[in-house]
Amino acid sequence: MPIKLLRRVAGSIVLLGLSIGLSAAAEPSAATYPNGVITFVVGATPGGATDIVARVVGQQLSKAWGVPVVVVNRAGAGGEIGAAYVAAAKPDGQTVLVAPSAFGVLSGLSNSLPYDSLRDFAGVTLMARTPSFLVTPSARGIKTIAQLQAYAKTKPAGLVYGSAGTGSTGHLHALLVATGGGFKGEHAPYRGTPEAVNDVVAGRIDYAFSPGPNALPFAKDGKLTIIATTSALGDKFAPGVQTLEQAGVTGDPGDDWYGALVPAKTPKDIRVKLSSEIARILTLPEVRASLTAIGGEPVSSTPDEFDAMLKQYIANVRTLGHTYGIQLQ
Repeated sequence: MPIKLLRRVAGSIVLLGLSIGLSAAAEPSAATYPNGVITFVVGATPGGATDIVARVVGQQLSKAWGVPVVVVNRAGAGGEIGAAYVAAAKPDGQTVLVAPSAFGVLSGLSNSLPYDSLRDFAGVTLMARTPSFLVTPSARGIKTIAQLQAYAKTKPAGLVYGSAGTGSTGHLHALLVATGGGFKGEHAPYRGTPEAVNDVVAGRIDYAFSPGPNALPFAKDGKLTIIATTSALGDKFAPGVQTLEQAGVTGDPGDDWYGALVPAKTPKDIRVKLSSEIARILTLPEVRASLTAIGGEPVSSTPDEFDAMLKQYIANVRTLGHTYGIQLQ
């Protein structure tokens, strides 16, 4: 073989080997993860429960792994903007969506999302769950769902309930209370739960569902009455209050939850590594205390468990949407 040809062949082999080596080095894996700043994306404004969960866990993750964990708030469209940003991110585990149960509600009720919630995301772990509380104005003197139903019968025009928006978990809870109680309920959507709760306090609407941080202080001051909660976990924060199931309300999606998701093609070993570390963080006393302060309970899962839970949750919400005629455009 001519010398020039040999040199060309040898050069090609070297370049091919270099290319293969660079490709292998560029492929993300748990062995080299994390590789720089980790971004926790929250599809809501700062200060809410999702934001707090992200910052509490992110601070400990940064401490454990020695890399910056930055919380970025990409609020708007019910969380759609933040979710779309993560769906399009590089699948290397460096960009994580901290999603609330509203992510699952939006996925179950909307046909126009710029992403497919099951195809474009992969689960990492659950992070926390929080009960929601059914609150009424204390001036009404209503203390149980049965009394709320009896009060509704005196109002031919029906009762007005508030929520953080059409298709929110609060909307679903409140709608099921009206439907199960056989009374007419008119939905008043607000920009957020705090605004709805403030109008319950003022007596401008009849009831709403609220997480602990918004409901419990008003209840303690005697401005609101908590008459039910989404699960037995609520008894930890409002002892003696009935669950919706105990009060005869069926089909409710249950407590709100918060979890971590990454772009779908993120390698499984990275998801497992991140899931395991978050699970460890959730056992720390200071983390448990921070989540308890917002009416939450730390809860973790494997990536596969979270994927299965999310799939079932979306299916359940979609069924509720069909049953009660709720659909988002």
